[in-house]
Amino acid sequence: MQYELLYIIPAQHTDDEIGTISDKVTKVLEKVGVNITRNDNLGKLKLAYPIKHVRHGFYVLVEFEADAEKIRTIERELRLMPEIIRHQVIRLESKAEEGDEKKEIKMVSYEAPEREEEKSTPKPREKAKVAPPKKKVNLDELDKKLDEILESDVEV
Repeated sequence: MQYELLYIIPAQHTDDEIGTISDKVTKVLEKVGVNITRNDNLGKLKLAYPIKHVRHGFYVLVEFEADAEKIRTIERELRLMPEIIRHQVIRLESKAEEGDEKKEIKMVSYEAPEREEEKSTPKPREKAKVAPPKKKVNLDELDKKLDEILESDVEV
């Protein structure tokens, strides 16, 4: 089965160290007995959110063929490597459906979306509308009006 591994190395490492770490990951994969078909360094990008106080990282993509039983071993080995801050292994569709061409992958740096509050200027708070003061009702007038209403309803 075809699998794809994407892992992130913190940007605090130099280019030489990135190559050494990539070789170390390749050796882990070869030790398990997988056939590596692609190994690309996608470059340095800003992370969407800090991971272990790291804001930038080098992304490395590896495609390989392996049995499903070996994936658990690979993930355990990668989890134990302190040089890798994140990794993900996914199963790819078969090559016959995709074609034998290697697709070019371009990574794009994360940019936070603008929020509505930041776009518009803050509006001043509107004052609560106050109802006009009500006229006091006299009880005698109220009784007269009620009597008029009741008398008019009774007449049929």
